[in-house]
Amino acid sequence: MNSKFTISPSWILLTALCLACMGTGQSATPSLTIEVSKVRVTMNLAVGKTYQLRATKDLKTWVPVGEPFLAQTELEERELDVVEVGRFFQIQQLDEPTAMFIPEGFVRIPAGTFTMGSPATEKERDSDETQHTVTLTKDFYMSKYEVTQREYLAVMGNNPSGFPSNLNRPVEQVSWNEAMSYCAKLTASEKAAGRLQAGWEYRLPTEAEWEYACRAGTSTPFHYGNDLRSGMANFDGTREYAGGTGTVNNPNGTFLERTTTVGSYAANAFGLYDMHGNVWEWCLDRYGDYPAGSVTDPKGPSSGSFRVFRGGSWINYARGCQSADRNYGYPGGRNYVIGFRPVLAPGQ
Repeated sequence: MNSKFTISPSWILLTALCLACMGTGQSATPSLTIEVSKVRVTMNLAVGKTYQLRATKDLKTWVPVGEPFLAQTELEERELDVVEVGRFFQIQQLDEPTAMFIPEGFVRIPAGTFTMGSPATEKERDSDETQHTVTLTKDFYMSKYEVTQREYLAVMGNNPSGFPSNLNRPVEQVSWNEAMSYCAKLTASEKAAGRLQAGWEYRLPTEAEWEYACRAGTSTPFHYGNDLRSGMANFDGTREYAGGTGTVNNPNGTFLERTTTVGSYAANAFGLYDMHGNVWEWCLDRYGDYPAGSVTDPKGPSSGSFRVFRGGSWINYARGCQSADRNYGYPGGRNYVIGFRPVLAPGQ
């Protein structure tokens, strides 16, 4: 934990101690009353990290004091009512949850810097993939798999999928609004069950987080490398992709014309499955032009009608599954080729 704190009492008033009140045939139990008005807690923190101040009266049960907060400066001060919150304090950094709060099926994506978009030399790229440097300052956790029909049914109570014969296939026919509702309900239920660390939430990934996670350290058209061939992912395998050529026809390629069970193909270096193909995945951002220069923790445009989805689907040619390829739709729109996968991250 890269932080420390000090406590300075404003004032403390101690009442007199009555050891015994003697009188004819009378006595009183000795008592001590301590009245504490305020304390000022001074915390030395790491800027950009999320913290929770906690307090205890008995050194056994620690309770949160206020809401989690993002450190804006290296020195933070809080004035607290000690009578209500306790006598002992600690500051907890929330940017790295303890093991008990990391759900099964999620993998850690470390903070880092990468080049987002595609180079002008990448075959069949689109003009909205302008390369720029992106720095993500916080670790986050991403689901290994696209949300399945089974998982969606458990949280939302319905299954909108057009391929309901296998509940381990990704859910689709889900709008951006419904994906957001899923994340909010999952956050609320996990928090109520005590399985969510304070200050953290489930949400859709930003577009930058999605591409960073998809690439997993690569700069090639796919996290597999320069090529995407039939059998490497769930896409229209009759139209493969070769790095030096672009689209390559393969009349013998596999085109399933449906989704497949999540995790049916090889994972990338982060341990994420189906980042190319199967279903497109909604992102948090509105769609818009990329910035011209370097950015930190981008969240997309502040206005706009469309929301981004990434990764390609079972119906697309390989070139539509490239790491940098972008697509977008109305937040209320649904399609049998669009699903999503959540991340677990500090609240925004």
